[in-house]
Amino acid sequence: MYLTNGAALAFLLSSVATSGTTAFSTSPHRYAPSLRTVSSIQHASSHGRPAAAFGVPSPSTTSLFAVDIQQREEKELKTTKEPAVVADVDVEKLKAMAQKYRAEAAALEAERAQEVAEAAERAFAKFDQNSDGVITMSELKQGLETQLQTDLSQERVEALMRKFDDSGDGKLQLEEFAGVEKFKVALAEMARDEKKRSSELLAVAQREEEAYNQISEILNDRPPTNTDKALSLLPYLFPLLDSLPYANSLLVNHPDNPAAQLLAAAYFAYQSVPLSGFLAFLSLSFLSGVPRINRLVRYNMLQAMYLDVALFVPGVFALLVGGASQLTGQAIPAELVASTNTALFATTLAAILYSSISSVAGQEPDKIPFVSKIVKDRMPSVEMFKDWLDEQKSSMDDNDKNGNGLK
Repeated sequence: MYLTNGAALAFLLSSVATSGTTAFSTSPHRYAPSLRTVSSIQHASSHGRPAAAFGVPSPSTTSLFAVDIQQREEKELKTTKEPAVVADVDVEKLKAMAQKYRAEAAALEAERAQEVAEAAERAFAKFDQNSDGVITMSELKQGLETQLQTDLSQERVEALMRKFDDSGDGKLQLEEFAGVEKFKVALAEMARDEKKRSSELLAVAQREEEAYNQISEILNDRPPTNTDKALSLLPYLFPLLDSLPYANSLLVNHPDNPAAQLLAAAYFAYQSVPLSGFLAFLSLSFLSGVPRINRLVRYNMLQAMYLDVALFVPGVFALLVGGASQLTGQAIPAELVASTNTALFATTLAAILYSSISSVAGQEPDKIPFVSKIVKDRMPSVEMFKDWLDEQKSSMDDNDKNGNGLK
């Protein structure tokens, strides 16, 4: 069947129009042969040839052509949307898998916690011998010794109790029970701390020994030599000369006694020096503080000073009594004054003789009442320094037990 040129062109255009302008605009090159065909038809019309001669399709062929174009367009649109749809499906799938894994992990964690709790209850029951729900100090000690196969000191068990007893009632409840492994770790830490403490104490002891030796070199507490013994007698001349006024009656009554004459000559020589008593006191006070002088000599220096100071007490008392007697107009019997003075001199002389004899024997004369105790308390010594160091060390140990132990 042949169409006229005008009818064929109109049919072709109407067929193309039925496929829609979108398809045409989307792929213009796809329809390029059809446009060329249109041009050929127009050209054929102008030369009087039929359109079929240039391959113009029939109406049925043109309809199939339009259907094919539409199917291609739909396929292209579907292919364009497929990646986004696939991506959405993959994200949802990953979310579902993640949720599943989280649920499985939570279930495993809960199962593990249940196992730990049950294990803690079993371990707690081994320590809680009387099943009263708490672990006492003795139960903790016995349980650890059984589990660890070793003996534990009471101090370490008490330290463990202080560390884990959060309630402070001296007992461990189930929630406070840490388990054997944590007890072992705590005991290991305590052992390390004790070892460290022992090393520190050893270092302190070594420093103390060095200091002790240095003090011993500086502070002469060694046994006195014969020279030291002789020198230790000289300080007692000071209280002896100051006590001679109380022996006036004795010296007057025995003028031919060589000892009395010697004492009188020494006293007058002593008094001839201005401020002799004050200078003697200062000299003894200074020399008694020199650590390199032997201890016996230093001790006698201090004791001689305090004996001399003791002589001031009866002197002041005598002045007060004399003033009172003048005010009252009643004289004190001379015999009473003489006997009192003689007693004071005799007491002083006895103390000096005792100190001299002890010093010659190389012993400290520390038996004079009141005076010797004061002197001994004021005398520095190596032993005193060592005792002080021991007190400091003991104080450090007490502080370490009370404040620095495991809590």
